[in-house]
Amino acid sequence: MSGYDAVVVLRARARQVAHEQAELYADMVEVAERVRREVVGLPGVWDSDVPKFAAAEVAAAL
Repeated sequence: MSGYDAVVVLRARARQVAHEQAELYADMVEVAERVRREVVGLPGVWDSDVPKFAAAEVAAAL
């Protein structure tokens, strides 16, 4: 592999990693949305609690 080819592979891998990170972040948003839908209206749950609950779910998953 030439030096140029190595740079091309490096750039391609960086794009792939960026794509995977974007998918991961989208999944985190989906978890947060589901948590919000599941806890909204529960007694004793404030709107300000939802981000903490969502963060806890994501943290536990990861």
